[in-house]
Amino acid sequence: MKKRETRSERRDFSAVPATAESLKLLSESYAHFCRGYQIDAARIVTDGRIASGNAAGQQITIAPIQFYSLCEHHLLPFFGTVEISYTAGKFILGLGKFPRLVEALSARLWMQENLTAAIADALSAGLKAKNLTVTLTARHLCLEMRGAQTTGAQMITRENR
Repeated sequence: MKKRETRSERRDFSAVPATAESLKLLSESYAHFCRGYQIDAARIVTDGRIASGNAAGQQITIAPIQFYSLCEHHLLPFFGTVEISYTAGKFILGLGKFPRLVEALSARLWMQENLTAAIADALSAGLKAKNLTVTLTARHLCLEMRGAQTTGAQMITRENR
């Protein structure tokens, strides 16, 4: 008599009862995770500019801005915080535009180093700010769930303009 296979012994992914629905949900989830490709990040900055007035020359720091993104290599999440600091020039950016920019850009596939640079690029081009620094501090599930399988390690990337 053939031994009945238990759920933990199944080797055929398609034999899992919820597979069809799960794959549909996975597809919808990744479409949501990558919604940033439909958003014009540069426009967020240009539409949110405000004449700096008396703020010209002031050092401005916005932190922490939470973000979630997907590693372009493993398609696993990395998440953490963004800190943005700049010296106001002719323009400043409306406070709500910073998290909108971070969300629009982080909702794409990235390596953290490139996401850091993309945020700096958008702010540099749109604000012409001086002394711009963008710092991302993030945990990577590709590091925690596979590979080295170390928990809690953070990667810090910094872009200066």
